[in-house]
Amino acid sequence: VGYHAVFAREPAGVSGPVRLSNMSCSDEGACYVLGTSDSSDGSTHLIIETLSGGGVQVQEPSLPTSVGSQAALGAGDISCAPGGLCGATASYGVDNPDTGFIREGILLLTTSAHGWRVVTAPIPAGWSASDLGIYHLSCTSGVCVAAGSVGEYESERPLVESYQDKTWTPSVLRIPAFLPQSGI
Repeated sequence: VGYHAVFAREPAGVSGPVRLSNMSCSDEGACYVLGTSDSSDGSTHLIIETLSGGGVQVQEPSLPTSVGSQAALGAGDISCAPGGLCGATASYGVDNPDTGFIREGILLLTTSAHGWRVVTAPIPAGWSASDLGIYHLSCTSGVCVAAGSVGEYESERPLVESYQDKTWTPSVLRIPAFLPQSGI
């Protein structure tokens, strides 16, 4: 058993470069690679490449209609657990040539019997979607946990989005009194 190089494939209709960001392997022998690619109309596509049994399958998960077809997408983290559950994160927003990427929200993905299920991240009470940032993801035994922050610079709070029983739930964590209360 060994490794061999495989070229990244593009989904139908995609003409731009494929940018792969993170990979995770399940105990069933499949590896999943998360990335993005651009099409000739300027839209960004979120893609997941599955490497299994020497072959590569490319999937383009359907995005929630609230995201919009012209949203800029950024691939985040991906994690697979024993038993087949995989989760992934991505961000969406507007790509402004003058100010750069302006995040409008976070996408959370999980495997299902029919491919990948994509939802916009639940927003904790009192915050807006643009305040969310997810930086790490880990899945194990039917549970995924995404860690990040919520809030503007100098007022960020730790955030955990947890996935269990097919539902994502946000939790803003309290900062212990001995730590600075802003700018974490």
